[in-house]
Amino acid sequence: MRLEIRCENRLGITQDVLEILVRHQIDLQGIEVHPQKIFVHFPNIEFAEFQHLMPEIRRVDGVFDVVKVDYMPLEIQSAEYDRQLDTSCEKWLSVDTNGALIRMSVSAKGYFTRIVKQELADVSTWIKGFNLNRWLDKQPSEGLLAVAEVAEQTFQLELQPLWLNNYKGSREFSGAVVRFIESHSQYPNEHKAHAINNSIVQNSAVMRKVVRECKKLAVTTQSVLLIGEMGTGKQLIVELMHALGPFNTRPLTVIDLNNSNVFQQLDKVNLQLCGGLYLKHLDSLQPDKQAELLQWLTDHLDDLPQVKLYASTKYSLNSAVQLGTFSEPLLYRLAGCKLMVPSLRQRPEDIAELTQLFVQNICAELGTAPIDISQDAIKFLQAYSWPANANQLYNALYQAVVLSGRQPLLVSHIRVDDDKQQDDDLLSVQDYLDNGLDEAVKQFESTLLRKLYPYYPSTRQLANKLGLSHTAIANKLREYGINKTTVKVARRS
Repeated sequence: MRLEIRCENRLGITQDVLEILVRHQIDLQGIEVHPQKIFVHFPNIEFAEFQHLMPEIRRVDGVFDVVKVDYMPLEIQSAEYDRQLDTSCEKWLSVDTNGALIRMSVSAKGYFTRIVKQELADVSTWIKGFNLNRWLDKQPSEGLLAVAEVAEQTFQLELQPLWLNNYKGSREFSGAVVRFIESHSQYPNEHKAHAINNSIVQNSAVMRKVVRECKKLAVTTQSVLLIGEMGTGKQLIVELMHALGPFNTRPLTVIDLNNSNVFQQLDKVNLQLCGGLYLKHLDSLQPDKQAELLQWLTDHLDDLPQVKLYASTKYSLNSAVQLGTFSEPLLYRLAGCKLMVPSLRQRPEDIAELTQLFVQNICAELGTAPIDISQDAIKFLQAYSWPANANQLYNALYQAVVLSGRQPLLVSHIRVDDDKQQDDDLLSVQDYLDNGLDEAVKQFESTLLRKLYPYYPSTRQLANKLGLSHTAIANKLREYGINKTTVKVARRS
């Protein structure tokens, strides 16, 4: 039975009505309070009791009338909502803050039940290529466009966060609505650009600056030369520029200049259909091939302005030009604009999120549940210099996950090449000079202390070794974050 109580907006009037229901020992199943209306829902009662109940409610101060109704307002809204779900041809669903399925349109349920060979409840496990849980963990305030795969089929995702008012009246994040669009139907390049941008970890200021510059350079037709060590994500940056660029409806072709048959690869490229040409490992191109490449670019691309050129190198080629080991005309042809891509040691703020992402992917590859990572392990990873950048970090984490035996990942599980790190730290002159003399001195000082600390973990021992005061050494160690948590101490025999 459902009643609509028409009344004035008086403080306490709802409580007066509820007290009447309590006296009649009526089991309330639902109540809705609207301006000048109260709706109550309870099991059917005997007619005799109903005859006593109605007048008693009408006598409440401020009540105008009481009538029976067939449905509560929210029941009507829910029925309309269900009807939309049943008749909608669109594939969409809603999830809670943990990525668990709440509701799904009939079209989506029928489609995904057929192609997804697992339970649909945990949505993040069958959406590939986009980390839904990581996006939900950020409690986003704005929608997002992304690209993902479901059962090897590509979809654009439209994600809209849900924020609801809680009982205190404040806004609270409650999940999201995800709409699946066939990959060929709407704005594929815009979706792809959003997906690539969101896959680039950019918690550090230096990486956010790179992405900002990348987006500005993307809209030009000038060639772009990316300079950065191996494993810094140069190809991902190129893919983002191409997706945002003027020729993004045509594919990006990648050519590895480190291959001996590079010109055979170039001759196979259909330049009439190409929108971007990315020449990677430019620094590996032998001098006798450089003039040939310049001639090839002149012969094939000068009359094709719709093909944008990208190239990358591990280090600046200006010194090689001065030494005569690299062609100056070729460098100018490829370096219309330059973009410096930072090494992992220049962006330690990104290591925590990269570690979480890599460990999650590694666990998925190994077929195990995700494992926790200790804060000490994160600090250790942030303190290490990673000469081979993300590639080395991934390999170290892969071994650490295996050694952890499905237990939380600790510092003791991490294996790094200390000898290689020492060589790279002490001999990478280019890194020291990038930010001026003061920064170079600090970087060298930090490296030296980090190398000595495992063997002289007492500040007094280290001070005596370097001929400095105990206080000066203690301050330096604190400044550079060097302690027994972030640096492994050598075992004494």
